[in-house]
Amino acid sequence: MTANKQSETARKEASLSTEEQLALAIEALSEHVVLFDAEDRIVLANRAWRELNKEVAESTKPGARFEDHLRALIEKGLLPEATGREEEWLRERMERHLNPSGPFEVARQDGRWIRLYEQRLPNGGIILIISDITESKRADQALIESEARFRAVVDNSPTKIHIKDAEGRYTLVNPLAEKLFGFTDEEVRGKTSYDIFPKEVADAFTAHDRQVAESREMAEQVEHFMLEDGEHTYLTVKFPILDAQGEVTGIAAIGTDITEQQTAKAEILKAKEQAELANRTKSEFLANMSHELRTPLNAILGFSELMGNATLGPLGNPKYQEYAKDINDSGRHLLALIQDILDLSKIEAGKLELDEEDIDVHEVIRSCMVLVKERARNGGVKLKTDIPDGLPVLHADKRKLKQILVNLLSNAVKFTPPGREVTLKAWWREDSGYVFQVIDTGIGIALADIPKALSPFGQVDSALSRKYEGTGLGLPLTKSLVEMHGGSLDLQSEEGVGTTVTVRFPSERIAHVPGIEATGTPGA
Repeated sequence: MTANKQSETARKEASLSTEEQLALAIEALSEHVVLFDAEDRIVLANRAWRELNKEVAESTKPGARFEDHLRALIEKGLLPEATGREEEWLRERMERHLNPSGPFEVARQDGRWIRLYEQRLPNGGIILIISDITESKRADQALIESEARFRAVVDNSPTKIHIKDAEGRYTLVNPLAEKLFGFTDEEVRGKTSYDIFPKEVADAFTAHDRQVAESREMAEQVEHFMLEDGEHTYLTVKFPILDAQGEVTGIAAIGTDITEQQTAKAEILKAKEQAELANRTKSEFLANMSHELRTPLNAILGFSELMGNATLGPLGNPKYQEYAKDINDSGRHLLALIQDILDLSKIEAGKLELDEEDIDVHEVIRSCMVLVKERARNGGVKLKTDIPDGLPVLHADKRKLKQILVNLLSNAVKFTPPGREVTLKAWWREDSGYVFQVIDTGIGIALADIPKALSPFGQVDSALSRKYEGTGLGLPLTKSLVEMHGGSLDLQSEEGVGTTVTVRFPSERIAHVPGIEATGTPGA
């Protein structure tokens, strides 16, 4: 725009009267504005008001009476609150219009909400200003519905729920909390814990609230309430309520009745203690019985050995000497079983101790292989070893290490058919420890039966295994002896293929041997 045109526009605007300038300002307003004279006829209406009432455009023009405008709206069905009582509604609305007393709200048929403000002017006229509050109304309605849903959940919740403001005053208490507190929601609103609980209880609740507010984190607290059927225990979770700026504006609490769980837990603990007592009693009984049985067995073994060797002279009939040897063999087998029971009982009772020393592992392995060699030869089973040179010493109980390896080798030989083999491997690593592995190519064990095989007196029911004697103590006892050393026993097996038992001792049991490097082998 040129300077001349700008100057011309300015002169035109300056020449407008005050009324004209006011009319231009009203026309530009986003609110709906209409001005009536003393006879209640339209003098001026802005574009927003005309747009709002475009369906009754004729009644929005200057000179139209306000009552006629209302009738036009009613005829179009744009005033739902007037439906069915049109004349009555019209009288009430005109009375309010002619004697304005403040803003009010009206719902329109098109779903919009408007707020009307009317004011009598000094010249007898009336100014009507309308604001569209549809969005605000929708937000308010959404909030009301949200609060209704929230309250429905809170009131019907099986948990105790209450909310306090930043000053510790109750702002909400649900029905279950009312029952526990002994006060209604209305009675406790605006009060603190000190107003409704004894001081020591209020002190605990307030301290917990303060902890949550200061840490701004969730916290748990166990609370006790006395009801008609006795004391109830609640696990209450409290958490902070934050505003948009992240400031703590309150503390919310949700409590769950854990009385039944606590009772069940106590019963389980009691049952566990009784089971442990029964187990200790059983172990002590077995230990005592083992000692009682060993005494006569030693006499049987001694005398049968004398008779079998004819130490004091011939027995008269050669059969007696054969019988004496059978008695001695059976007695030694029974004594070995009793010793297993005694060892397992001692472990369960916590009375078996380790006699630890530095062990030459090569020497222990040679000794174990000698002990099972005869049994393997009688069963037609080939024994093999896969042992690297330079194994470091192992700090352990030497007798128990032999017991572990002999048990595993004997078991492997026992369940391996003639013509197959059993292999003993050993290796070590500084980080993972000492490893012994007994591998057989025997009948194997089904995956589902492995837990049974590792349990005391467990017997895997297969045709071949039932051909051999045994109490089912070998593997459980071996596992317990390994675990006494801080180690672990793992059994992997497949029916018809064989079984691999891996025993691991922790690395701290490897004695330092200068000049020997860790040797890695398969399976380490």
